[in-house]
Amino acid sequence: MARPPEQMNIIDIACLGADHVCLAGFLFAWDPEEPRGRLALYNRGTWSRLGDTPEFIRGLAVLDEGDGTALYVLLRNGVIHRFAGGEHSAEVIEDQRNLGFRGIDVVGRHLYAYGMGHQVFRREGGRWIAIDEGLFDGEPFSILNSIHGHSERDMYAGGAGGVIFHFDGRRWEPLESPTTYGIEKILCVNGETYACGFNGALFRGDTEGWETLAVRHGEPRLKDMAFCFDRLYVASADALYTLEGDELVTVSVRPTDVDVIGFLSYREGQLWSGGGERLIRFDGETWTEVFYPPNQPV
Repeated sequence: MARPPEQMNIIDIACLGADHVCLAGFLFAWDPEEPRGRLALYNRGTWSRLGDTPEFIRGLAVLDEGDGTALYVLLRNGVIHRFAGGEHSAEVIEDQRNLGFRGIDVVGRHLYAYGMGHQVFRREGGRWIAIDEGLFDGEPFSILNSIHGHSERDMYAGGAGGVIFHFDGRRWEPLESPTTYGIEKILCVNGETYACGFNGALFRGDTEGWETLAVRHGEPRLKDMAFCFDRLYVASADALYTLEGDELVTVSVRPTDVDVIGFLSYREGQLWSGGGERLIRFDGETWTEVFYPPNQPV
């Protein structure tokens, strides 16, 4: 059966506030001559289309600015769309390396975009400045998948091949990694630094060394993490876990029947989880499914 042309596969989510979330995805029925990416906004029960993009979307980030909250959308080619206060603008990472980007994250008061070749850029005053000296190697298969930090002088990056780097505000240094499999997500919270990725492994460490906290056997890939409600949540493509001691324990999302998780975003007392065609939220007590209209089952 053919999919409806407006049906979207969710590849990232960003919570902007209570009952206010942005979905990024690609259209299942996209045509090479038509837009590939889609942004949809849910705000207290109402859906709207934020925009379509000619390039695939690589990530969303929410930055608290002096006059409010801004949403940033990174495309694979280094174009970044900014939405704030009802206004839209576009920025471009001016770089001749043209290797492609994988993600965007907030550390401190700045945005960081990163991707192939171990490239890293920081947004300063509306411009994107390369801060990857000693890290960038120009190889298209040297991929950074995540950056996070306790501060802008204590940041970590992880990526393909299990690489982990630390940034002290001046230079990047490689760290001894506990794995040779890809790192998908880094999360720095409450003085702890977590990493997860392929083979169902969850790690914790710092510049002094890394340890394996838990392994979910049979789980090929842990994709995202969030800390909320006094728990560490870890998502794969089809399950949600929480860390209990040295075990990753499956979290029930009933009464929903959602079996696709993938991406997490927490803000103002709500944990949102989305992936594939499904979206759910958790308020600390109850899971509720929120349907994006073109994805709603018939």
